[in-house]
Amino acid sequence: CYHGAQMNKGGIREREPQVLVGILKDQCALKLLLSRHLYRIPVAHTPRRPFEYLGFYQTAAFGKTGRCIRYIAPVLGRCTQKRSSILPNEPLHPRANNRYRLYRLGKPVRLPQPIRNLGPRRFNFAYTSLRHLFESHDILEMFGVPPIERIMQEELKQAGIPALSEFTMS
Repeated sequence: CYHGAQMNKGGIREREPQVLVGILKDQCALKLLLSRHLYRIPVAHTPRRPFEYLGFYQTAAFGKTGRCIRYIAPVLGRCTQKRSSILPNEPLHPRANNRYRLYRLGKPVRLPQPIRNLGPRRFNFAYTSLRHLFESHDILEMFGVPPIERIMQEELKQAGIPALSEFTMS
């Protein structure tokens, strides 16, 4: 099984558009996304694999609207800037002079249904294909975790055995 590619009419494998799922930690990050169509990542944490889209996971800090992916946007360009030039209203921030990879995006699109994080799973950045993102209803499904993993976890929980699956996402 070859995920991440599809065949064109000539029988040659074409790579599916890739989505980097990034984190929106707070309302400031959401405002930057929705009003200026920008997303920033500290240069030291910039993922190396190529991607054409960014998906945005809203953390539990968003309350009822958190713990899910609600928006996606195409990447139009990227550059490196100091945090102070991206957020000029925060000149005294402790990381004001740190360098960030700044992604210029197309208009963010709100997903028809949010992709929920149903368990206590945390991640910083994760890749998926555009197809998987739009076909998924929850985070585990988006990353191809088989339903048997969830069934086993629930059975262990009911038996009083604490368990949390471990998955490697690169």
